[in-house]
Amino acid sequence: MVCVLLSSTMQLRGAMNKVLLINTSFRKKNTSQYSSFGPPMGLLYIASSLEKHGYNVELLDPQTTTDYLNRLDEELSRKPLFVGMSTYLGENIKHAVELSRLIKNTQPEMPIVLGGPLASSIPEVFFNEMPVDFIVMGSGEITIVKLANTLSAKKEPWDLPNISYKKDSSLTIGEMYIFDGNLDELPLPNFEKWERGIAAMGSVPIITSRGCHRGCAFCYNTFTGSRKFYLRSPESVINEMERWSNRFNINRFQFFDDNFLLDARRALTILNEMASRKWKIERLFGHLNEFDRVTPEQLASTVIWLVMCIESASPRIQKLLNKRLNIGKALDLISRIAEQHIHFVTAFMFGIPTETDEDIRLSIELADQIRKIERKNISMCYIYAPQPKDAIVRGLRSDQQIDFSLGALSDVEVVPVPPDNKIDLRLRPWMKPDDQIFYLDFVQVWQYHFANLRDPDFNLESIYSRSKRIRNLFRNISPPVHEEKSYRFTEFFKELKSRGGKFLGRFATGRHI
Repeated sequence: MVCVLLSSTMQLRGAMNKVLLINTSFRKKNTSQYSSFGPPMGLLYIASSLEKHGYNVELLDPQTTTDYLNRLDEELSRKPLFVGMSTYLGENIKHAVELSRLIKNTQPEMPIVLGGPLASSIPEVFFNEMPVDFIVMGSGEITIVKLANTLSAKKEPWDLPNISYKKDSSLTIGEMYIFDGNLDELPLPNFEKWERGIAAMGSVPIITSRGCHRGCAFCYNTFTGSRKFYLRSPESVINEMERWSNRFNINRFQFFDDNFLLDARRALTILNEMASRKWKIERLFGHLNEFDRVTPEQLASTVIWLVMCIESASPRIQKLLNKRLNIGKALDLISRIAEQHIHFVTAFMFGIPTETDEDIRLSIELADQIRKIERKNISMCYIYAPQPKDAIVRGLRSDQQIDFSLGALSDVEVVPVPPDNKIDLRLRPWMKPDDQIFYLDFVQVWQYHFANLRDPDFNLESIYSRSKRIRNLFRNISPPVHEEKSYRFTEFFKELKSRGGKFLGRFATGRHI
């Protein structure tokens, strides 16, 4: 009898300590290669923090689990303490809404917890439009453990300062938690819970910093952070890479943060160690001014793809975006990158309020110069996707109010190429229907010229014949030199992988949306 009682007690305790996390960033139809696959880094950090404090975490990722709905039923039958999801612009919102409703239909009392920059910025919208019990405001590693401890003890979490919740039709908005400490003390993401994803990528994603001091107007850091930044020590970064290299027998990594090069001494310590071990960086972000201290010559032995997002060649738009770059200096740097046989990719942003054809033409001319330096250089383009409370949104006129409903936010597609073709005017009140048509055509023409992309269904002359505006913008821009094989938009990143890069298409999703 005692053994039976002990067994029952242990089972109950195990159930109370179980947490289910669901990655809602996946494609049901896998129609776009621009944001089709990527590591759920936020959830992996949350999982490690919970596990450090004794919780048993299950991660459900539909990217790597085809029968995820059956898995969801199995996990819910085990009565987890709560179900957690993260929120970003795009299709994942639609999935979060659908899964939350499904969970509540079968288990109405199951707590649902949301996190991420979007839910933190407009918690009232999420509470009004989907079944959610708690929203973690800001960085979540510490807050989620406090919430788990409170729920596990069967107490009410109303006194937790960084939690938003709705009680008796009254909404309480918690304070934004902004991390301010030593990154080395935080647990590392547990990639053993995402082993299939690592195998699919063939590389390990690494985050070496947090926060940002630059204050780009379109970035979520303008309203979820204080423009501070924090860097992990080189020892911490190297130890993490060594751990995962040994665990997965992999010598390739992708650095997902923008600030790896910010501290030159730290960066060079890591790069030199990587070179000695013959480790490679598939993708590295950098800001133009950082290459004064860490040069392309010093990156040549480790870096395969180098990303430096330009956003715009127009001084006026640069000022609006709060991202000013010396174009001459950028072109000189790109030439030096090409000399070191490093693949270069950049991004330009369009569809910004007050944008003129003169602004657009300046970016086209710059992309043409970048292509002439090395024809395999990639210049992507994106349509600005407003985020609640970003600096551009805060500067709009009173008659340009944006519909930040979940329906509008879930339709965001920053690269609106076939078959997606989404430019929702609810999010862009400064645009007219003619602008919507223009940008859909413009993106296709840009990608054809500057992204080394040729879609057999794409017809340049057809677009030129119906849009004199686009024809004029691309005047005197010579056609690209494509390889004999043609690539559809959905096959584009398969070609990038054949050149040494993997899943590069995800690179903008954490920065622009």
